[in-house]
Amino acid sequence: MRKLFGLLLLLLAVSSCEEDTNMIIHTPQRIHLYPGEQKQIEAESSQKIQYSSLNDYYASVDEDGLVTARYVGDTQVRLSTSDVKEFIQVSVIPRYTLYVEPYYEFPSTRYAVEKMYGEPFKEEDNCLVYETLDVEASKYFYFCFDDEDNLLASVATITEGNEEELGKFLAERYVTVNQEEFIYRNTLEVTDETVEIRSFYSEKYGSRVVVYAPYGTDFDTFKTFAEPLKYCKK
Repeated sequence: MRKLFGLLLLLLAVSSCEEDTNMIIHTPQRIHLYPGEQKQIEAESSQKIQYSSLNDYYASVDEDGLVTARYVGDTQVRLSTSDVKEFIQVSVIPRYTLYVEPYYEFPSTRYAVEKMYGEPFKEEDNCLVYETLDVEASKYFYFCFDDEDNLLASVATITEGNEEELGKFLAERYVTVNQEEFIYRNTLEVTDETVEIRSFYSEKYGSRVVVYAPYGTDFDTFKTFAEPLKYCKK
C-alpha cells in the first residue's frame, strides 16, 4: 500500500512539472499607454507564444509582443500556446479630456436617451436638448430623432476658443479622415456599424458643434435651419 501511495505521489509530481513547463510567465500584468506609445511584453514558455489583440482599434501587437497604442479605450492582448492562454489588459488613456462625449449608439431610440439622461432641458426641432455639467467646453447636447423616434445623430456644442484642443481630443479617439475639415470615424475600415464624427460651425446651433451620426448621414442638415434633418446613404 505504501509503495502504491508513493507511486501516486511521484506521478502527481511529474504531472505538476509538465504543467509548469507549459505555463506562460509574463510581465507586465497590465499596460497603460497614451495613443502612439509602445510597450514590449516580456514572456517565457516552453512552447512558442503567439500574440494577438482582441480589438486592434485600441491597440495592436506584433508577433514579438510589441504593443502599440492606437486610440483611447480598453482591450486585451492574448498570449497563447497550444496548451494555455493568458491575457494582458491594455488601457489606452487620453492626454486630452476636453468634454464628456454624448451617447451615440446606433441604432438607438428616444426611449434609450431619455432613460440615460432623464427629462430634457427643452425640445427643439425634433431634438432633445440637455445642459451638460461641463459648461466651459460643451454646454449642450442635442439628440435628434426621425418621426419614428429613432436616433439620427448626437450633437455636442463646443464653446469658442477650444478648436485646437478639440482636434487633438478627437484625433486620439478616432481615425482621422480629414484633419483640416475635422472629419473622423470610429472604425479602422468603413462598415455598416461605422459612426462618422464631424465638427464645424453651425448656424443652427450658434456655435461649433461635434456631430456623431451613422456613416452616410448628410451632415449639411446640421449646419443651417434651412435644411431638415435627414439620413442619406452615401
